[in-house]
Amino acid sequence: MMRAGFIGWRGMVGSVLVQRMRDEHDFELIDPTFFSTSQAGTAGPEIGRRVAPVKDAPVRLGELVAIKEREVWMLGVVRRMQRLQVDEVTVGIEIIARRMVRVLMRSWVTPSDSDRGGGDKPFFGVYLPAHPDNRQSAQRSLIGPEDKFTTGGMVELDTGNARYLIRFTQTLEQQAGWSWAMFNAVRKLAG
Repeated sequence: MMRAGFIGWRGMVGSVLVQRMRDEHDFELIDPTFFSTSQAGTAGPEIGRRVAPVKDAPVRLGELVAIKEREVWMLGVVRRMQRLQVDEVTVGIEIIARRMVRVLMRSWVTPSDSDRGGGDKPFFGVYLPAHPDNRQSAQRSLIGPEDKFTTGGMVELDTGNARYLIRFTQTLEQQAGWSWAMFNAVRKLAG
């Protein structure tokens, strides 16, 4: 069953949407979660069946959000939040990628350092290829943990098919918890 999150469902437009979905039995086809910036823990709207209590709205300025439209995932950044009423917030999201791939990365340890052990644990990132559907359309880039993405720093990038040593060339954006940077491949790694 498809899961769907609703933010702004108490406002004029949102309440009409919920009523229409209830009338057309759309809630029988999805597993809804309702979010609010001020009503977390309270009962959600009446939809013809039990729903979990309302959850705290998960977005903050500068946070990355994934949005699924039909069968396509997009990656966006929360750029604007405006409180319209006590329980209603409008969120503005800039879509930065429509093409992306999850990749595994490791901090680069030179062969001489690997004998000492103590390498960092692998971490995930999001690879954004150079593509017209992405904001940074002319050059490939990566999004990952802010403490791992420093200009001039190097990491091992594992695509699942090949491993590369890459160097970060320019930070495009840095927010709490994540950084977006362009990179160049230094060389392909063995094995």
